[in-house]
Amino acid sequence: MVPDHKIEEQLSCAFPIVTEGLFAGLNDGSIKAERATFEKYGERSVTLTNAKTLTCDFALMAIGWNIGVPYLEQKYREKLFEEDGQFRLYRLCVNPDLPDAGFVGFNSSFATILSADMSANWLVRHMDGQLAHKASDDEMQKQHQHDSALQARIAP
Repeated sequence: MVPDHKIEEQLSCAFPIVTEGLFAGLNDGSIKAERATFEKYGERSVTLTNAKTLTCDFALMAIGWNIGVPYLEQKYREKLFEEDGQFRLYRLCVNPDLPDAGFVGFNSSFATILSADMSANWLVRHMDGQLAHKASDDEMQKQHQHDSALQARIAP
């Protein structure tokens, strides 16, 4: 899993990064995009709010540039957000009060796509139990409190 090129040769904040083959796949039909959200899941399908049912091995819902979780019930959103609207996420991915949920892309950095990729890989290992050390709920809470206190000190 060592890349063929150095990261500084591949990434730049000056241009967007698109997955290789995305546009070709959209053009040739091997990747199908639908402007809708998920209504319900089936055994090997997902039904969309535009009334289409798609057979799939997996479904990916990309919610766009406005970060939010309108698809979560209010009781879960209440556990996910601080009073100031910030996400309560350990390593920008998990919340100990929502143990079966994970989030990727709720971060910002000079290379958000790279950060999201690393977060996705970490989240998989977190969920499948293969991390060398999986933080306990208490450790996640303490780290979040520490991060929130640090952010409060540096916020303008």
